[in-house]
Amino acid sequence: MTRSKNRREVRLLKFEKGNILSFLRSRTEPVSETTLLRHLTGAKVLSEAGEDLYSLHFSLYHALYSLRRDGACCDMYLHLDPMRIRLVETPGPFQCSHYFPEEGKYCGGPAAGRGLCQYHSYANVGDIHLPRYDPMEDFYLNPENIAFGTNPLLEKSTRGIIMYSLRRGDVEAALDFFGISAPSRRTVQKRYYELARKYHPDLKKGNDGMMKILNGHYQVLREIFFF
Repeated sequence: MTRSKNRREVRLLKFEKGNILSFLRSRTEPVSETTLLRHLTGAKVLSEAGEDLYSLHFSLYHALYSLRRDGACCDMYLHLDPMRIRLVETPGPFQCSHYFPEEGKYCGGPAAGRGLCQYHSYANVGDIHLPRYDPMEDFYLNPENIAFGTNPLLEKSTRGIIMYSLRRGDVEAALDFFGISAPSRRTVQKRYYELARKYHPDLKKGNDGMMKILNGHYQVLREIFFF
């Protein structure tokens, strides 16, 4: 990769994971990425240089995703997005494990089957510590990806991360409608064409209303995952 002379090097910073956990456990409300970074660095004002900010951002989320992957949070789920970082108490063995990402909580109602209450029994159940697909996990867990901070796509990718956080509910609804769990440009487009052949109003069994819903969900996924 060719580096511009005025670009700074980005490097992975080491944050004390115990410090992260103790800080999050002491908070009753979710914290922003900026608040957590100020606590970890001791800086009242963070650098405005793009590469410096990216080093801090990537290093923080590398540590956070490592904590979650390693199970270091014990009986707590570590909820991650740039606007809201929090530890959430996971439900007991007889409580519903359906997770609401916007509210940052589990249903917790009486579990009927598959670890879910009767209302949420239709949903797929995975590890309750990883209740929904997170498209950024693999990216941040690979330390070599910090080099992405010198790539011209940095601004677009950062915008995509923020948009995903702000529109998480819309993204989850779109993924459910498309019936996919690991979106990429290829998988989203392929599934769109499959559903369009089913719902297009020009077809014999088409449905104009469903086609409009499909296009709305497709636009959401384009905004987040296509750059």
